[in-house]
Amino acid sequence: KVDGLEIRYAEINKDADKCLVFLHGWGGSLDSWKGFLSGFAGENVRILALDLPGFGQSQHPPQPWTVADYSNLLKNFLDELRLNKIYLFGHSFGGQIAVKFAHAYPERLKKLFLSGAAVIRPKPSLSKIILSLLAKVFKILLLGKGKRLRRFIYRAIGSADYGNLTESVMRQTMANVIADDLSSLLPEIKLPAVIIWGKNDAYTPYQHFLRIKKLMPKAKTFVFNDAKHGLHLQKPKELKQIVMDNLN
Repeated sequence: KVDGLEIRYAEINKDADKCLVFLHGWGGSLDSWKGFLSGFAGENVRILALDLPGFGQSQHPPQPWTVADYSNLLKNFLDELRLNKIYLFGHSFGGQIAVKFAHAYPERLKKLFLSGAAVIRPKPSLSKIILSLLAKVFKILLLGKGKRLRRFIYRAIGSADYGNLTESVMRQTMANVIADDLSSLLPEIKLPAVIIWGKNDAYTPYQHFLRIKKLMPKAKTFVFNDAKHGLHLQKPKELKQIVMDNLN
């Protein structure tokens, strides 16, 4: 239990000297990471991964959360397990949390790994604002009907995940998350960092990687030219090797 919430987590190699914590993306959970994480069995690194609140089998937040709330949850999770200096790996939304955590608690980290990190949150264009308003109007008019139409509208504004949410708490949480652009924090993070990307990523575009690289010029970078967003599913062996090579 952390912050009053029951949190599901997985652990591998409990007695290893080094500790690496994984944060999944929005809509994800431990389940899609099990195959990748099992590849670390027997390595000299303690692996921890958790279902973030609102996902998988962890409890939902009692009220809408911000990225800072998730960052604080991670701090308290580490405190519960009496972990101090760790390696932190954040994928997509998990990368957004990892950046927030690295900025707020740099003393708790040895190195930061970012994979397809959703750190850059562009302001919506006028067309997306109009479509968003239309989505709200349709929601009122349809009164629970026309799910396909609503999904089409949400997909058009780039918020298909939002359209799939049923709880108001998580809808507002997602609104808070996608409004929080963390690019201004990146130059202030002085920790060693590794940035990993799929060049064909449609969720966090390659242009975002280039901007993050520019804002964190000392970070080590890796790009898979033939991969998309979920590198732990598409390139598990290669991704694991990059991680193991950079645990120092």
